[in-house]
Amino acid sequence: MSLSTSSLRAGIHAEHHDEAAFLYTQLARLRFDAGTPFGRLLDFERRLVAHVDALVLGGPAASRTVADLHDDSEPGHWYVAALLACRQRDDALVENLVCSSAAGCMELKADCHAAVVDALRHAMPFDWNVKLSDWIERAGEPLAAELAELAVTTGVACQAALQQRAPSAGAYSGRLVRALGRAGAAGPASTWLIDRAGNAHAAPVRRDALLALANLGAPQAPALARQFVDQAQVSHRALGLIGGREDAHRLVRYLAARPAHAETLIALGLLGDLAAVRPLIALLAHETLGAVAADALEWITGAGLRETVLESHNGKPLAEGAYLGARVGTKVGTNRGQVHKGRLDETAVERVCRNPDAWLDWLDEAAPEFVAGRRYRFGKSWTPQVLVDSLAEEHCPCSYRQLAFDELAMRLAAPQRLDLRFSVSRQMALLQALQAWARRIGTGQEIEQWPYAGLVAG
Repeated sequence: MSLSTSSLRAGIHAEHHDEAAFLYTQLARLRFDAGTPFGRLLDFERRLVAHVDALVLGGPAASRTVADLHDDSEPGHWYVAALLACRQRDDALVENLVCSSAAGCMELKADCHAAVVDALRHAMPFDWNVKLSDWIERAGEPLAAELAELAVTTGVACQAALQQRAPSAGAYSGRLVRALGRAGAAGPASTWLIDRAGNAHAAPVRRDALLALANLGAPQAPALARQFVDQAQVSHRALGLIGGREDAHRLVRYLAARPAHAETLIALGLLGDLAAVRPLIALLAHETLGAVAADALEWITGAGLRETVLESHNGKPLAEGAYLGARVGTKVGTNRGQVHKGRLDETAVERVCRNPDAWLDWLDEAAPEFVAGRRYRFGKSWTPQVLVDSLAEEHCPCSYRQLAFDELAMRLAAPQRLDLRFSVSRQMALLQALQAWARRIGTGQEIEQWPYAGLVAG
């Protein structure tokens, strides 16, 4: 092969590498952006896969170019290298990273570890599943937690590795603890988690232990969450995910007596009891909690009330003349409009309405459509089918999506686990399977709206 041909091919491989790395970086950001529809994410994903396909076809020459271009500080470079390794069935890169992280001889940013595990999540050969437990046991933090989350969401049996790793972690890792619950590691793990949920431990430790117990379907989880109802940071998210009607009323009383906390508002939005609507409207004008209150109201009512505000370049609404009015819409999520030229470059941003008067006007008109005592999700009486269908909406906000994934597992013991970091095509396929599953069980669950682990909540 002539030097010019070799150079030309290397240049083509470099272009594919750079484009794939860039597209991964964009995907990693956009999948957590409330305003990004699934369709746009899928377009990015297909383009990324096309570039990786080209690198696979390039064989050893493409691999050499990828190695030459690699920058340890760039998550996109790690993703491309790891994805190419998966496609070529070469586990040396992952094995070397596990060994380096365990020895502490390679200091990488957390998002670089995440990029490698994303590549495994998207393209790991099936026969590598047997290696995951070993990698979890040997890897240093934060790689061990990333690998644990991968193992849990791919259905790999990793209970033994997690039971050994989570209690003995030198520095506390909430992600390892939560993975312990998601892995279904009962027995000794339950006893350890129940102890960690007690008062002797710091609030984040108790919160993560409670969520892990809820993932296990432990019968003690609801009572433990109620025991700490006066500690919002500890128990309110768990109550939102597994609690019953009386828990919604407990949280409304908490709001009336104590300073509001974001965890309380999130829980009320998930519980969907109508008693929460007016207290949430009262918090819409709150400087730091207004956005959370608006989201929670939308999760309950599905009102579709939108407003457009002008954002400056730092992402904050402009203090003067920012409010452009509210309207009734149908989409859930945030959409960015065109840049308006004025005193400053300003971006028009559409969001869930935070104008209390607009919400009160809507409530006066819509109240007859709702039935007291029922639980609601996006304006519909809560059922498994409504829960799954809400996730299939193209503009479903990511802040809600991950919570609903957890709700499916904790309340309904759903047969498939979902994760925001799955490939978009895999999420869509799993949602289709879950919609069929929800249709099969829907009739039996329509009367009882507060199940836990597939059972009736106490």
